[in-house]
Amino acid sequence: MVESTLDRVLGDLDRLKPDELSRVRRAVEARMPLHQHDDDREEAFLTAMLECGLISEIKRPERKSKLDRPGVDIHGKPLSETIVEDRR
Repeated sequence: MVESTLDRVLGDLDRLKPDELSRVRRAVEARMPLHQHDDDREEAFLTAMLECGLISEIKRPERKSKLDRPGVDIHGKPLSETIVEDRR
């Protein structure tokens, strides 16, 4: 029964106008627990989309520290000089 209700609601979403969808979003967000952090809410949202079949997988970006990135050697005059010249 729960699945058929969910399927019906998801089907109804396709027929809503943008302003109605905004109202639905606000209503859903109002019912979300307040103590959830943004990361938790995003994870729950992505999981729900996956379970509904709206997405086939959750791709997470690789998060590297800026310190892990290799430096780039620049030959010739200093980069700061080039930037100042370009702004003139």
